[in-house]
Amino acid sequence: MILAEAKANIQELGDPRYMCRAEGQSRDRIEISLAMVKNALKAKQNSDWMGDYYQYANRLAHLYFLHILCGIPTWMVFIYILSDERDFHIRSERKWAKGLARIQKTLGLPKHHLLSQQIINVFPEIGIRY
Repeated sequence: MILAEAKANIQELGDPRYMCRAEGQSRDRIEISLAMVKNALKAKQNSDWMGDYYQYANRLAHLYFLHILCGIPTWMVFIYILSDERDFHIRSERKWAKGLARIQKTLGLPKHHLLSQQIINVFPEIGIRY
């Protein structure tokens, strides 16, 4: 199975609009699930998976559920579009890489973890040249 997500705007990587907004029992279930994945990936336990990078953490949790718990061979393909720099779009894979490194650090993920081989980052150039 292949899961895919595309982003063209670097601000989408970490944005308070994407933090977990669940409440009550739903939030409790999410926190328990993320804690299980965090533990399996040997991430730092005090890292915040419910905050600005919740969306990425959520994708890791789905990948973990499918690939590890259900035994369905699954890959997560993140598509980071290289485009015109206007309106926060990026022309440099290096700029995306800095943002991704920030995610790894904030989520407390080790460089290599249980799902590392199941995550594929691609950087297609799609932008219109002016």
